[in-house]
Amino acid sequence: MKSVTSVLLLIVFLILNILDAHSTWLVLKPNKYRQERNPLARLVMKKLGVKRGIYLLKLGLLIPFTVFTVLYLRDDEKGFNLVFTITDVVFGFVVYNNYKIYRKELRRRNR
Repeated sequence: MKSVTSVLLLIVFLILNILDAHSTWLVLKPNKYRQERNPLARLVMKKLGVKRGIYLLKLGLLIPFTVFTVLYLRDDEKGFNLVFTITDVVFGFVVYNNYKIYRKELRRRNR
């Protein structure tokens, strides 16, 4: 991983994951975990609560994924860029959708 593109993709990935955690919290707080579509995330949030569930999922899944990908693909810049381009696009859609749901819910409450 030597190019500016690779570093930017990694930074975008980290920012999108922070925004994903924030937007998920907005949509699911305080305990509306039933709205979570990911069954594993829903189970974790049901057991631990939404806030602790988000922390555990982000730390427990993203840190190992990021470290593994950086270490495994550090000499394969094209592979690295492909993986993080795909994940950035996916998380971008997730974050967009979460904030869209939140705005819709706010409008519904303010009627």
